[in-house]
Amino acid sequence: MRPPAPGLPAGWFSPIDVAEYRYLVRELPDKATMVEVGVFLGRSLSSVADLIRAKQIRLVAVDTFTKLGMRGYRPLKDTQRNLFDKHMHERGLDPIVYAMPSMEAAIRFQGKADFVFLDADHTYRAVLAEIAAWRLKTTRMMGGHDYRRKATSLVNGVKQAVDESFRSVHIRGEVWSAEM
Repeated sequence: MRPPAPGLPAGWFSPIDVAEYRYLVRELPDKATMVEVGVFLGRSLSSVADLIRAKQIRLVAVDTFTKLGMRGYRPLKDTQRNLFDKHMHERGLDPIVYAMPSMEAAIRFQGKADFVFLDADHTYRAVLAEIAAWRLKTTRMMGGHDYRRKATSLVNGVKQAVDESFRSVHIRGEVWSAEM
């Protein structure tokens, strides 16, 4: 986990990941609908908060909010959900929150999203299932985090599931994206 960058909550998004995420969000039309699955404390969403506000993007956040801390780091000082809500409020964001697993949220989510960003369970089967479920709800672009060309045991499923699901994938840092 990366320490907080100036103005960003703790999390795993590197500066190059932030730059790519900002590029992807900038490409969305005004008043688009954007879903992020696996928000943790809101680091990635915080990095694009100004764009979300300026473009009046309808934001949907999906997470189980069950983490108490991360291995090798101090426990969270509050609940994951309270910290996420605090970080969103500090940045002027008021997302629609689905506090549930990704697959359940995909079923409950009504309508379509212009952009879905996946960063939850990183196992092959989970990523493959999430792509299939959210693809039905996505009109423009899907993306996600932790696409590593050299897979590690933590995220060994992301690359394989993404590569099997899309013919053409854009990669920058550990952020992947594919047009629908």
